[in-house]
Amino acid sequence: MYLETEGHKMSERTFERYKKEYETGTAKRFLELARNEWANEHLLVLDKLKHIEKKYWELFTEAETPTEGKNILDSLRATQDQILIVYNETPMISKIKESLDAKLANMNRGIIKVD
Repeated sequence: MYLETEGHKMSERTFERYKKEYETGTAKRFLELARNEWANEHLLVLDKLKHIEKKYWELFTEAETPTEGKNILDSLRATQDQILIVYNETPMISKIKESLDAKLANMNRGIIKVD
């Protein structure tokens, strides 16, 4: 009714077809975004942690006292633990990516219907 009052006349069937195309397209775009951005964010976190690790090693070489060196090594160990967590979650992220790829492929073949 809104479209009719705005001067856009179309049949109910045409409206439903446009609506379905819009909703399916939105779901496809969302899955594509989720599939790509998840991996990108994962890599950005890993890159940042590697950069922090490098800076800690630089600070360690500049440490003036054993206590300062020990504190830097403790921080370095904590950073390496975080890096290990990121690497350990890589298989899970890979499985999520595969699942999203499969859903997207099914949508492209018309198997998955979007409500």
